[in-house]
Amino acid sequence: MTTPMLTKNQSLVFDILTKAEAPLSAYTILDKLRDQGFRAPLQVYRALDKLLEYGVVHRLESINSFVACAHPMRIAIAMASSPSPSAKAAAR
Repeated sequence: MTTPMLTKNQSLVFDILTKAEAPLSAYTILDKLRDQGFRAPLQVYRALDKLLEYGVVHRLESINSFVACAHPMRIAIAMASSPSPSAKAAAR
């Protein structure tokens, strides 16, 4: 399955998760993205739902947190299709 182009919100959430040193809750992601215009948890959850569907993010149900997939091919696909400048730079 190929990953479709990520939306701005999906890209921002994915970028936060790939840079995180530990699993993050949706509310922690929201706090980190407030300066980017995120105001409601629903924005984060919608992005996470799609990223989960694409297989580039995993949910750790036992601690109610999320991590970026460590599989190199999935990350490369997501970064290559991401409109985020920092994600594109990291894919080069």
